Amino acid sequence: MRFAQSELREITESVWTSLLGIELQPGPEEVDPSGMQRPMASCVQITGGWQAAVVLYCPTGLALRAAAIMFGVDEQTVAADDIQDVMCELVNIIGGNIKGMLSGSCNICLPTLVQGLDYKLIFPRHLLLSRVSFDCEGQPLLVMLLGEDKSPSRQGDR
Repeated sequence: MRFAQSELREITESVWTSLLGIELQPGPEEVDPSGMQRPMASCVQITGGWQAAVVLYCPTGLALRAAAIMFGVDEQTVAADDIQDVMCELVNIIGGNIKGMLSGSCNICLPTLVQGLDYKLIFPRHLLLSRVSFDCEGQPLLVMLLGEDKSPSRQGDR
């Protein structure tokens, strides 16, 4: 599976602009989620003809801002559930756009969310296919696309 960084960048920018009305700027290449202030990660998996995962990382403050915009409320009135819903919805839409570009029959799983300071997402047998980082109003945003490793050396591991 090949997926260009430019495609992932374009999909993410389009989703962010259309849903939130915020223009994303290119961010530094080496964004590290562990360096984000109170990081959150939402993930959606694509299964079927392709095995992939889309992961969206951002600080809780950016997720709060996104929720306030999507629900049309002041940031002080946003509930934790609203932030979680928005993070899952954003990654779900990005993942749905990616799924639509893949050949064959694919399904998209329900999104999941992780937050906290001491976690590591691991997708066994998946490789990093594409990674894009952004600056969103001074806060980092990172989107990664992981795909199943189908190299001959890994086939015997199954």
